[in-house]
Amino acid sequence: MIIKSLQKPLQLRMNEGLVRRIHKQHDKIDMIKDDLLKRTAGFKGEKLLELQLRNLDQYKYQIYYGLRLPIGEQFFQIDALVVCNHFILILEVKNMAGTVIFDNQFHQLIRVLDNKEEGFQDPISQAKRHRLLLKSFLEKERIPPIPIFYYIVISKPSTIIKTTNKNGEPLKVIHLHQLPFTFLEFENMMEKEFLDKKQLNKLKRVLLKSHETLFPNKLRFGIHDEEVKPGVFCSYCKNLGMIRLRTTWYCIHCKQKNQEAHVQAVLDYMLLMQKEVKNDEIQKFLQLESSSTVRYLIRRENIPHEGNYSARTYDLAKHFQDIL
Repeated sequence: MIIKSLQKPLQLRMNEGLVRRIHKQHDKIDMIKDDLLKRTAGFKGEKLLELQLRNLDQYKYQIYYGLRLPIGEQFFQIDALVVCNHFILILEVKNMAGTVIFDNQFHQLIRVLDNKEEGFQDPISQAKRHRLLLKSFLEKERIPPIPIFYYIVISKPSTIIKTTNKNGEPLKVIHLHQLPFTFLEFENMMEKEFLDKKQLNKLKRVLLKSHETLFPNKLRFGIHDEEVKPGVFCSYCKNLGMIRLRTTWYCIHCKQKNQEAHVQAVLDYMLLMQKEVKNDEIQKFLQLESSSTVRYLIRRENIPHEGNYSARTYDLAKHFQDIL
């Protein structure tokens, strides 16, 4: 059963918004686009993993995507966590083309593509760290001890996997298509139940309650509020400059209409500006002349708020909590 569904990462959404809303000649646009490409590839790998995990027995397994859990003053995030009575499995997915070499001497990942070598953080070391942190987290929450395993999943079937490991230690790296057989091996090997139904339900409550979304910050790219273009984009021609005509949005470029065009703009505001907004601020960002139109759209979207009249503040994070 999928307990926490896979969502497009907020950093990826922010990058998409920045590419839309900053000047095409901005000196940071190439950096943002490069980061966008990498994160898009990573998300594609996560979606492929999700497709594979859908085949698991929904009554036996609980699946959590993108959990970000606290341990002390730090957080750790896991691509996919699979939980059952017998064991917990941490899955970290890599969507990389070419040849990947797991160097166990220097603990790094080397990717060879088009005769060029590139080094990356070692995902095995990261998964081991996540296993230790998760163990500490469960102990703190008084969850009974349960075996925790990990695997690095390579989502591209054409990727060649190599290792410098010569001591015979099994490499916890598999191709995505091997995953069903890996679960069969675990099921045959792990016969003892470490968590009963009540304990599994407690673990579910603890994981969901403890998850904390990390909101991205455009300042990591050196982008400031005044550099973000306001307005509503057309979902058809992708141009900026839709105008509000009565009950719908009208594109001055391709002449298409869209009643929901403001939704993406409000989401952009949350990711690129701030999580809380007042009427006049969203009016300015949507480029609307009428404050009554803003109030109508906010009531229609049922955005949670605090305060009255001019002091009223709308909580966009709560409104978009389904994607966090």
